[in-house]
Amino acid sequence: MKVLTPSSDVPAALAAYSGIWTGGWGTGGGQRQHTLVVEQIDGRKAQLIYSLAAAAGPRTLQPEARYLRVAGVFAEDGSLRTQLGSGAVVTYRLTPDGRSLTGEFVSSVQRFEGLLQRRD
Repeated sequence: MKVLTPSSDVPAALAAYSGIWTGGWGTGGGQRQHTLVVEQIDGRKAQLIYSLAAAAGPRTLQPEARYLRVAGVFAEDGSLRTQLGSGAVVTYRLTPDGRSLTGEFVSSVQRFEGLLQRRD
């Protein structure tokens, strides 16, 4: 894994997504740890690593830890979106201070919100 610095022709608002972000989906005791790595940004496209820690509990559809490389695209509103192999759509939005990402995970059977912090 290597995070590449976005080229100077990538708008600053999009380049701000570059890097490693950690946090989780859900709140409180139900939170599942999540890491997003924005490895490369090229125009309005991004190369991502989406990872989840193992989850406990009988209601978890996919409890095992896993990661996958996926393509992302920046929408007109500046959000970063990707679709996972399961069909779930994940949308990230940079907070105004640039230190956090809010996230929304939506599948045909589940919906989660999350918060990720930039890791230096």
